[in-house]
Amino acid sequence: MTNLTYTHPRTYGKDSKHCRACGTTRGLISKYGLNLCRRCFRERATQIGFVKVSICVAGAGNDQGRWRY
Repeated sequence: MTNLTYTHPRTYGKDSKHCRACGTTRGLISKYGLNLCRRCFRERATQIGFVKVSICVAGAGNDQGRWRY
């Protein structure tokens, strides 16, 4: 007998989107059509063209700046 449970395609919910690299549904970044999990994104970010930027914001009234990452 054929097992027919959970065979139809998912159009909503957690199983509707998968990481295109490893196939997991957890920690998915779907912005800009990436569809990568956060772990695969960190491995491939420089290849895709993302650059990590640090910005120093001057504090209001004090001479020390705060670093935002």
